[in-house]
Amino acid sequence: MKLEFHHINYVSDDVDRLQDFYTEILGVDDIPIKNLPNSKATDDIDAFKDMLDSKSIHYSDYGTAFAKEWHQVFFHDPEGNVIEVHQAVG
Repeated sequence: MKLEFHHINYVSDDVDRLQDFYTEILGVDDIPIKNLPNSKATDDIDAFKDMLDSKSIHYSDYGTAFAKEWHQVFFHDPEGNVIEVHQAVG
């Protein structure tokens, strides 16, 4: 399962805890700030949801309710920031 950021907006009192969440829990590689992408998604939303389930991370699966071209899943990081992961549909 491939996972890359679509967009990023962090708020945190504990940057190290967020670093661990994204790299250790979600398995995202560190990206230098100057190279942050702004239009990516996952290639396997079902595998991603299975991974969230296996780590007891609660999420909301909105499917294509907001955008016909994307299957969207939303969840929170440890600081309460909303994360959207989506997969292109069709």
